[in-house]
Amino acid sequence: VKPDVTKEWNLTVLSVQAVNPSDLPPIGSELAAMPFDRMDLKKAKEIFDKGKAVFLDARPEYKYQEEHIKGSYSLSASRFDYQYEQVRDKIKLEDIIVIYCSNYTCHLSEEVANKLIKKSFKNVKVFVGGWSLWKESGYPVEGSDIKDDKK
Repeated sequence: VKPDVTKEWNLTVLSVQAVNPSDLPPIGSELAAMPFDRMDLKKAKEIFDKGKAVFLDARPEYKYQEEHIKGSYSLSASRFDYQYEQVRDKIKLEDIIVIYCSNYTCHLSEEVANKLIKKSFKNVKVFVGGWSLWKESGYPVEGSDIKDDKK
């Protein structure tokens, strides 16, 4: 008896479609057991509007200077140790910290999240979708490349 390949293929497609990509760990990464929560755009905006969190940009510093979420601080993965010294007085261990990077495929925010957790921060969140999703949604932004009518 020959198996029905079409049925097996359909089941595979259904199982792949049932998975939310933002719930998956980065491929080939040691970050599989992530000790932080992930949040979507809606939750990030709610927290932003309430002023209840500190937003940190994990992208390279020059990207932050060009454009970033309004009120956020730069804490890039590549210059973490240096920049941490600059922002540590602006964040408290008990603060809600929302870290973002460029987009869904960027994992710099997870690197920064893990480094902050090692420094005893407990309420660390990663905003999945990051800068590109925030900007596309027309939410508050600032930086040297942002025109005044977009701020």
